[in-house]
Amino acid sequence: MKKLNSFITIAIALLILPVAGRAQKTLQIDKKNSEVRITGTSTLHDWEINVEGFHGSVKGTVATEEPSITGSELICLVKSFESGKNKMNNIVYETLQAEEHPRIRFNYKRIKQIQPTNMGDQIKVVGDLTIAGQTREMEITMDSRLKDGMFSVSGSKTFKMSSFGIEPPSVMFGTIKSGDKVTVHFSINYN
Repeated sequence: MKKLNSFITIAIALLILPVAGRAQKTLQIDKKNSEVRITGTSTLHDWEINVEGFHGSVKGTVATEEPSITGSELICLVKSFESGKNKMNNIVYETLQAEEHPRIRFNYKRIKQIQPTNMGDQIKVVGDLTIAGQTREMEITMDSRLKDGMFSVSGSKTFKMSSFGIEPPSVMFGTIKSGDKVTVHFSINYN
């Protein structure tokens, strides 16, 4: 009887493990249907920059009724930041030290909280944000949604450039100066 119970336990484990392994998936960002942009202020006017070069993935069991994330990252290429004005682009590249640090990276660490909503879930995640070679732990609140096998997240995060050792840029001998706070807005679809 003991041998039979052991055999049944092993047989069940062998049947379940492959299913659990298949449930883990890595989804890539669908760039055509995703957007990342940065907004801020200055003494002259508000500004906006589109991030045209970014990529990333999310790993876990996200395309299920009970999602869990085991890893995720978003990488933005600094020299892909586009304001529509070459001078401003170059100031941004210099400020963010694009030659030495060509990427801004967010690496997911853990979920802090999940709150169900009518459209999906509101998730608070914790991760490491690296800008200009400086890494800071950040908490980001985002809306997540699973529809037709597509996983999406959207939200925004405001922080100070100075918290990453970045001095807000200025021009015309300091008469026009960017505000220290910037907001990163994102709407990302994974497939």
